[in-house]
Amino acid sequence: MMEPWFESKGLGDTDQVLAYFAVSKLGEPPVDGKTDTNPEGLTAAYGKWASEIAARLQSGGLSCKVTRSKSLFYDNAEAAWIY
Repeated sequence: MMEPWFESKGLGDTDQVLAYFAVSKLGEPPVDGKTDTNPEGLTAAYGKWASEIAARLQSGGLSCKVTRSKSLFYDNAEAAWIY
């Protein structure tokens, strides 16, 4: 997946966000990445500032899971691509 590329660029320890939402047009509210299978949403954040990122997204009405494990973050990324 992306991990080898991040490592090759010296970015293995950076914060990462899997943003799973859409904005249909300017001025419209964002549509969250919630599904029947994942009603809590698919957006996830990992790293030092993950909780800050999640708080900002949640203040805008979007869901965001904070993961403490990089492997859980990448598991969520694979799940998002499946849907």
